[in-house]
Amino acid sequence: MAKHRVTALLICLAAIPLVWTIPAYGQAGATEFKVAKVKSAGISLEYPSNWAVVVLTPKIVRSQRAITLKNNPKLGELFDEAAAGEALKHSKFSAADLEAKLAGRPSSIVGVQGGSGFTLPLNKMVTQLAATYKKAGATILNTSTVQVSGTRSARIDMQLTANASDGTPVSVRLSQLLAPIGGRSVLVSVAAEDNNVGATTIDHIMQSVRAI
Repeated sequence: MAKHRVTALLICLAAIPLVWTIPAYGQAGATEFKVAKVKSAGISLEYPSNWAVVVLTPKIVRSQRAITLKNNPKLGELFDEAAAGEALKHSKFSAADLEAKLAGRPSSIVGVQGGSGFTLPLNKMVTQLAATYKKAGATILNTSTVQVSGTRSARIDMQLTANASDGTPVSVRLSQLLAPIGGRSVLVSVAAEDNNVGATTIDHIMQSVRAI
C-alpha cells in the first residue's frame, strides 16, 4: 500500500483510543446541543453543550498510546507511533463528556480530523477500515452511504468491548464519518457508551455535520 494510503488509514484509526484516555479537568451542567464551526476542516457539527472542548497535545497523545497498549493490546497495535503522530497532526477539533469522566465513566467524545484528500474510493476505504477494526475485536454494525451537504460520504458504525483506563471492561459504540469536503478528507469520529443514549447522541452528531 502506498504511503499516502497508509496515512489516510492512520488518520481514521488514530481517533478510536481517545474514549478511554481523555483527562478530566472540568465539568458543565447543560444538556442541549451546540454548534461547532470547524473552519480548518470545512464543516460544522452539533455536540452536547455539557461536553468540553479538548485540545490534543503531544503529552495527551503519548498518554493515550501508553494506556491503550497496556489495557487493550489488540487496539494498541493499531495505535502505533505513526498513528499517534497522525492523530496530533490532523486533529482539527475534539470535545468530550468530562462530566462522565469525573464520575468514573468512559468519556464520550467527538473528534474531527482533516487531510489533503482521500486517495482511495470511499467503498475501498470503508472495506479496509472495517477489516482492520474487526481484527482489533470490533463488531461492525453497519456501513452506509450518506450525504453531507450533497456530497457522497460514508459512515461506519461498530461496537467494541475493551478495557477502560482502570481496567474495567466497557462496551463502546463507535461511528466514523468519511466525507470529501472541499478537496479535503474529513473524518468525524464519535464514541459513546453502548446504550440507547449513546446511540442517539452519535446519530445526532453525525446527522448534524454540514459543509461550511
